[in-house]
Amino acid sequence: MIQTKNKITVRYLIIITPILFVLMMILSAIVYFREHARSAEENEHFCETVTGQSANAIRYWMEDQVRIVQMIAGEPSVIRACANPQDAESLLSASEYLQKIHEQYPYYENLPLAVRLKSEEKITVKVAGQEKTIRNGQFFTDTVKGKTVGRGGMQFGFIRAAFEGKTYFVSEVYPSILRGEPVVVISVPVKKEGLIVGAAIISPQMAYITDRFVRSVRLGKSGYLCFADSRGMMIYHPDKAYILNEKLAEKSASVRSKVLGGDYSFTESSEGIRKKYFFRKVDFPLSAIQYEWYVSSVQESDEIFENTSNFLKILAAAGVISFLIVTAAVVAVTRFMFVSPIRSVSAAVQRLADFDLSVSFVTGRKDEIGAMMNALNTMVLEFRKIVGDVRFRGSRLAEASALMTKNIGALASASEEISANTRSAADTAKLMLQSNTTVASAVEQMSASINQVGMNAHEGSCIAGDAVISAEKARSTMTSLGDAANEIGEVTELIKRIADKTALLALNADIEAASAGEAGRGFAVVANEIKEFALQSTRAADDIAARISLMQENTGQAVAVIGDVSAIINRLNSSSKIISHALEEQMKAANEIANHAAQSSHRANDIASAMGQLTLGMNEVSQNVGQASGRKIPLHPHQHIVGSAEEVSRLARELLESVKKFKME
Repeated sequence: MIQTKNKITVRYLIIITPILFVLMMILSAIVYFREHARSAEENEHFCETVTGQSANAIRYWMEDQVRIVQMIAGEPSVIRACANPQDAESLLSASEYLQKIHEQYPYYENLPLAVRLKSEEKITVKVAGQEKTIRNGQFFTDTVKGKTVGRGGMQFGFIRAAFEGKTYFVSEVYPSILRGEPVVVISVPVKKEGLIVGAAIISPQMAYITDRFVRSVRLGKSGYLCFADSRGMMIYHPDKAYILNEKLAEKSASVRSKVLGGDYSFTESSEGIRKKYFFRKVDFPLSAIQYEWYVSSVQESDEIFENTSNFLKILAAAGVISFLIVTAAVVAVTRFMFVSPIRSVSAAVQRLADFDLSVSFVTGRKDEIGAMMNALNTMVLEFRKIVGDVRFRGSRLAEASALMTKNIGALASASEEISANTRSAADTAKLMLQSNTTVASAVEQMSASINQVGMNAHEGSCIAGDAVISAEKARSTMTSLGDAANEIGEVTELIKRIADKTALLALNADIEAASAGEAGRGFAVVANEIKEFALQSTRAADDIAARISLMQENTGQAVAVIGDVSAIINRLNSSSKIISHALEEQMKAANEIANHAAQSSHRANDIASAMGQLTLGMNEVSQNVGQASGRKIPLHPHQHIVGSAEEVSRLARELLESVKKFKME
């Protein structure tokens, strides 16, 4: 009996358990990453909405401030004060108007007016009983009791922008000179009759903006909104140490570079914590603002994906429970569907191993295992039939082998006669082989000679063809030379016509010089030189024309001679081709004769070899038959036929003994 230490259930579990575990892990990973992506998408959408709302609110609020300062710039009292800042009445009227606006909008730091003067011009104004000197672009009135009068100037970008005629301009955010808190300046040019006479300025406190639109927004436990400009300077941050801090702004250089590069959504490490950033630009015309503003959301990545982490834990627990349930179900189904039938088949196979052919594999299953058991049952039935046939035929084989030994003697005489006839046929085949070899050698020599002649003829034909091509090239070259000579002749005619016209021009110049008298003497000398040059050009052109005519005649004669040579070479080439064609036909005939002779020699050789082998075989048969029949013939080294017959008889008996081991019923 064959014993197995590892049960099939255990081995099946060893195989199926890792597969199920991997499948569960893959499924869990897919679900986790989908949930992770969904959380990231929801956070992205939320941050986009929040930052977009804040950025739009800031833009709308700033547009309102621009309209307010434009209203101030259009106020008649303000225009009169900027046009004549030393007029006390106009200055007082403008100051009272600005003070009312400041009281209406208390979040303004200051509402000064800047005057436009000539570059070196300066004026004096009286503020709180003191006279102050005012230069171009400086403030000549304000709403903070004159604390900023005399300040400002053309060094400030918002002053220059207003004087350059920009509709409005928003400065960078900087600490207020009064309280040190962040403020921004909006400037608008003040115009009188189309000329810029000053600038109206408001400076809203940034805390008012950030408290309303940024600070009040929270993102979970760790998230918040920031407000910064394109320099990286923080306008608002929950940690006030970051506000307008250049040193801390340098630490966020990588974040700034990504935003300026167009990447508004990314994850970055800050102080060892992974944070998710989302930026939204406040839409202002780039020419109307010193530095662009951005509203950004900042939130720790761990908090964003906190729900995903909790979901992962639940998913892992559910996965373990599902894995255990599925594994138990698979084991139960496996034991019922596979293990029990396989054990039955194993027991039946063990009986087959003990030579018991009475076993049966009858089953009513219609699946693969049922098909296997039916196939085994068919195999056992066929095997029973084979063993029965072997028993019957083995006994008959033993009887036939004994009878075969008696009939061997009759073969001895016939085998000796066949051996003698075979030796005679072998000698005749050898003579025929020698004759065919001589003929094949002679034909091969003749074929080699014809091939050599054919190669020489073909080479001559090729040389003649090359000569024809060279002659054609020479004729084409000479023809081209003649055409070039004709073109040179045309150029010569042109030179002659130019020379004639030059001579005519010189004659006209000579006549003009003569009519000019003493003043035209120098011109007459030049005219004579030109006329002499024209005559020389005419003579040279005639000489060139004569030489070209002679060259054209020589070229024509050379073309005719080359044509004659080409015709002779063509006739020679035709004759060479005819000879080459005839030799090719001779070579084909000689090669065909040589092939037939070689094939005849090869076949004669095969016949001689076959006859030799047949002679050896007949000698061996004769010796074996003589030995088997009791004649005195020398023993052959191989086993004799009679010994083979006895061996067959012995094997038949052993086969019968082996078959008796099988149990048939």
